[in-house]
Amino acid sequence: MRHAPIPSFPRARGKGCSHSIRTTLLSLALLLLVACASQGGVLQRAGTVDVYDMQLQTDLAWSRIKDPLQHEEIWTIDGTALNSLSIFSGIANGQHVFMLGRERSSRPDGPWFRSGMRADEIRDIVVAAMVRQGMISVRAIDLRPQRFAGGTAGGVDGLRFEFTATSDAGLIYKGSVAAAQRDGKLDLLLWKAPAEYYYDRDVPAVMKMLDSVRFR
Repeated sequence: MRHAPIPSFPRARGKGCSHSIRTTLLSLALLLLVACASQGGVLQRAGTVDVYDMQLQTDLAWSRIKDPLQHEEIWTIDGTALNSLSIFSGIANGQHVFMLGRERSSRPDGPWFRSGMRADEIRDIVVAAMVRQGMISVRAIDLRPQRFAGGTAGGVDGLRFEFTATSDAGLIYKGSVAAAQRDGKLDLLLWKAPAEYYYDRDVPAVMKMLDSVRFR
């Protein structure tokens, strides 16, 4: 699980074989669920869930995989090749937005978080990080402010946006992001799923869950 916050996706081989591709993906999903369990993934039932100093309300059950070395988790329903929710807590100033290292003088233009970034700057580094992980044609839409519950001031100002992206195999994905800065650090939740079937199946419940984020 280490250093795999935004899972990669299987390549489709050939054209005109959508049934074969779909069958392969579903088989892979079952294998990935077994792999999740062997790596410490645990079943997270629907309900109120504590994640670091956040609280979520989910109507879905997930397989929940924790990184023991830093504040990072991946949740999935059907296997990370088919859907994933990446949760990052406390991304520090100068740290990769997906917690993949820290800023270096040799790479000043990387997707590094900097305290006090504007909402559009946070959106841009998330998009840049996805591109660096192999996604193409990443397009962010509907950037908007979001007031999350909790916090010492009775609420936490953050942001939401949606995106579309294409894997190098040509598979189209859609997803949603929620983020907020607190005490100079960034909390980020990023969900994505294939545009065909999986996104439409889960998007109402996931959007509700991301809107429900509460900070303690």
